Amino acid sequence: MKKSDSDRLKNGQQVNWELLETLRSEPGRRFAFGMTVENTSIRLWHLNHEVMVVSSPFDFQEDYETLIDVLSRFAFAPIHQLGYDPTFIKGTHVEEGASQHDRVIIENKTYELVNVVANHCSNTVIGRCSWVWDAVEVESGTAVVVKDFWVEEDRSTEFDILKDMHQRIRAYDWKANCVAPSKAPLTTSGDHASGRIDPHYDEDMIDRTAYFVNILGGEKLLVDGHVDNTRSVMARGYQFPMVDCDMYRLTSQLAEQQGNSHTNGTEDDIQDETTYRPMRRIFSKGTKALAHHRLVMARGTPLDKILNPRLAFWTLRDASYGLFIMHCIGYLHRDPSAPNILLTEAGIGALADLEYAIPISQAGQLHVGRMGTPNYKAIEVVYNNYLRQPNDTPLPPLTEYDDPDLDILTFTKPAMTSAPWTRCELHDIESFFWIALWLMFRHTSSRHVPAIDAVPTFPSAEAHSLPSPEGSYDLDAHHDMYNRIFPDAWNLVQFERRDILCVGSAYQRALTVLPPSFRKTALYFEYIRRALFEQYDKGAGRVVPGNLWDMLYRLCAHGVRLMPEDGFVPLSSITIRNEK
Repeated sequence: MKKSDSDRLKNGQQVNWELLETLRSEPGRRFAFGMTVENTSIRLWHLNHEVMVVSSPFDFQEDYETLIDVLSRFAFAPIHQLGYDPTFIKGTHVEEGASQHDRVIIENKTYELVNVVANHCSNTVIGRCSWVWDAVEVESGTAVVVKDFWVEEDRSTEFDILKDMHQRIRAYDWKANCVAPSKAPLTTSGDHASGRIDPHYDEDMIDRTAYFVNILGGEKLLVDGHVDNTRSVMARGYQFPMVDCDMYRLTSQLAEQQGNSHTNGTEDDIQDETTYRPMRRIFSKGTKALAHHRLVMARGTPLDKILNPRLAFWTLRDASYGLFIMHCIGYLHRDPSAPNILLTEAGIGALADLEYAIPISQAGQLHVGRMGTPNYKAIEVVYNNYLRQPNDTPLPPLTEYDDPDLDILTFTKPAMTSAPWTRCELHDIESFFWIALWLMFRHTSSRHVPAIDAVPTFPSAEAHSLPSPEGSYDLDAHHDMYNRIFPDAWNLVQFERRDILCVGSAYQRALTVLPPSFRKTALYFEYIRRALFEQYDKGAGRVVPGNLWDMLYRLCAHGVRLMPEDGFVPLSSITIRNEK
C-alpha cells in the first residue's frame, strides 16, 4: 500500500518497468496489463506498441463493484484479450535437458523459431519493435528467416510491396530509359536528359529481381477474425482526444548514453536508473494505429556480419544496384542500413527490410515516428528540413590520386528555391554513402599497427587537400573518430556526420585517421559527398544526376579492388589502450 508521493512515484516506475520488460522480452505478447494500489486507490495500466494508457484512480472500498468486475474479466478473458498472440505457440519442455522451440503460424504454415537474430524491442516497445529469427518450416524442413513487426495500419506488407516492385521491374523499359556507362557524360549538374547510367545496361539476361531479398510469404495477423490492430482491436475503436495533455515517458539513462544497442536495458538498469521525462502536447500530432505483420524470407548474411572486406564491398556494390533499380521504378527505400543489406545464398548483395518503402509519388505523406537508422540516416531526414551549406572549392585533379575511373567534376552554387521539404532519392543515396564510410571506419588493416607519438596534423579549413594515401597511422585516433561518427544513438549521431557532409575540412580530417591504404578511396567518397552537397544546396530545385548511382556503384567496386583479402580486423575485437 503506497501512501506518500514518493512511494506512488516509485509504484508507477515499477509497473512501467514490468510492462516494458514484458513486451520487450516476450515476442508472444501483443500488449500487457498492470495494476497499482496506492492506499485505497487503484489504477489500471495498459501498454501496447502504440501507446501506454493509465486509468483514473478509483477507491476500491467505495467502488468495490468495479474492482470485482475488473478481477472477473481478468479471470475469465480468453488469452487474446489478455494480450497473448494466438498464432505464437510457446515452446514446451519435452524431457529433462531438452525443450521444444517456440513456433509461429504464417499463412497456415508452422515455423519453428531456432535462434533470435535481432530483437529491436530491447530499448523501446513503442513502434515497429521487430523480432527476427532463424527458423525452419516444420513440414518441409526448409531453413528460412521469420520477421515479426508492427507498422502503421495504412501501410502495405513488405510482401505486397515486393510483389508490386517485381511487376514494375518487368514492365520498365531499361534500354529506353537508361544508358550504358560509356555513353553518358560524368556531371553532377542538370537533369535526366542524358539518362540514368545503368551499370548492367549491356547485360540482357540479368534478373533485376535478384537484388532484393526473396520474401516467401507474409500476412497481417488475425485475432478473433480481425486484423490485429492497436486501435480497432485492442482499443475496440477508441480514439484518443486531440487535446493538450502531458505524457510521461519512462527513460533509461543508460540507454540515453549508449544508444540503441540490442542489449541495453536487458538487465541491471532497473527502476533506480530510470526517470520520468514530460513531453508536452504529445497528442498535438496524435498517434497512429499499428497493425501486426509477419513474413518469411530466404536466408542471407547481413552486411554488418561480413568480415571479409572485399566480400563486404561486393555485397554493398550489388545492393547499390538494387537501390538504382528501386529508384528507376519509382520507389524509395527510406531505411538503407548495414543490417538491411544481405548477401544471399546465390552470392548477390540484396536489399531487405522494405517495410518503409513507398512510391516516390507518396514521399510527401508524413507518418508519425522516425524512419531510418541513426548511423546511416541522411542529415536532411534527421532535421526534416532543407540543408543550407557554403560553397566548397573545386576538387583537385584526379590524376594526383592515380584513379582513372572518374573524370573531373565542377561545382557551382545555384539559386535557392522554396517549397515544402520531402524525402527523395538523394536521401537513400546518402545513406549508402554513410554505409560505405562505416565499412571503412569499422575495421583496421592490422592488429599490430604502431601508434605515433605526435597528434596528426590535419589540413586547415582553407587547404581542402584530400588525405594522403601515405603516412603514419594511430589506432587510438581511428577508434575515437569511428565512435564519434557512428555512435549508434539518435541524440548524438547527427552532429559529427553533418559536419563531415557539409564541411570539406571536417571530411578530410575524418579520413586522415584511416590506415594509409584505406585513404585511396578518399576521392571517390569526396565526389559523392560533393554531388550530394551541390544538390542539397538547391533546396526544392534539386535533381538526381543520372550518373550518381553509377558513382556509388564504382565507389563500392573500387572498395572490392582496394581492400585486402585478409588482415581486415574489426575495431570491436581490439582493446584500445592509450599509453601516451
